[in-house]
Amino acid sequence: MQVQTQCQCGARYAFSESQVGESFRCSVCHQVFQVPPPGQKPIVMTPRDGAFPPPAQFAPPPKPSRSSSGGATCLLVGLGLLSVIVLVGIVVGWALAATSSISRSFANLEREKTQLSQKLEHISRPEKVIKRFTDRGFTVVEDHIHNQSTTIKQKTLFSCQILQLKADSEADVAILSQTAKLNGNIEGNVDFFGQLLVVEKDAVIHGDLNVGFGQMVTINGTVKGQLLGDFRKLQGKKNVEGGVVSAKNGQTSEPTGDSQSPTNK
Repeated sequence: MQVQTQCQCGARYAFSESQVGESFRCSVCHQVFQVPPPGQKPIVMTPRDGAFPPPAQFAPPPKPSRSSSGGATCLLVGLGLLSVIVLVGIVVGWALAATSSISRSFANLEREKTQLSQKLEHISRPEKVIKRFTDRGFTVVEDHIHNQSTTIKQKTLFSCQILQLKADSEADVAILSQTAKLNGNIEGNVDFFGQLLVVEKDAVIHGDLNVGFGQMVTINGTVKGQLLGDFRKLQGKKNVEGGVVSAKNGQTSEPTGDSQSPTNK
């Protein structure tokens, strides 16, 4: 006759009557219990050390391989570090681009500030412009409203509010005037400081037209040399045979003709 019994962990066993009272180790929870008489619960005992060594078939299952779990952990850590590096690279790249853009903006503002300061200085202190040209041997003609109808024989600076130049010039001409209109044949270069400059239809400037500062430049006549300097608006660029160099954008247009600017007289 078999004795059916159950360990406290729930594992079921079957023993013969001759085994009643003997001690056995549970193969599931490894507790030691006595085989009870039929119908009774097994008695769990605490054995002396080494009294009931677990059978080989009841050895605990092997632990997970450290190498496999460690490899998975290293992979996750590596992916995390790579993500962080990529994110940091993006942030640093954006920061460098933003810094470069800000630096260029500040440089442009500083350049415009310098140019504006120079313009204001020329307007508030025209004597500096006058001195610059008198040091180069220019004769100064000062007037409020001036109409020039006789041929200009020597380098001349006109300092006035309004200038109407209807005569030819055999030398360089400099103009410090709010408004100036040129209608004549000018063999040398022309320097202009003011707001509005108009080169009339029949006018020809054989040298360069240098604009120290100006708001509006209109070329209805012909400029054989280059148009250079600082101006806000330009009309008649096609009439400048030597090309246009603007301080505003630093670019030069292609020359429209083959003529060359003469040297300063």
